[in-house]
Amino acid sequence: MSRMVIRKVFTYLDHNCRYAFYTDGIMTKLPNREGMDVNFGYVNEEYSELHPFQVSQGGPA
Repeated sequence: MSRMVIRKVFTYLDHNCRYAFYTDGIMTKLPNREGMDVNFGYVNEEYSELHPFQVSQGGPA
């Protein structure tokens, strides 16, 4: 699929639907002191409202 087609899909969803979005398990290079790839999860505001969960913070090991 081209970027234009993907953009059209999300534009349609944005204008015609109310949806929740959740993704988990994306490995990415977020800056961290260990220099490791981290597992990153994302939820949009709609998903957060439908399925609230407690957010925790890490601290020094």
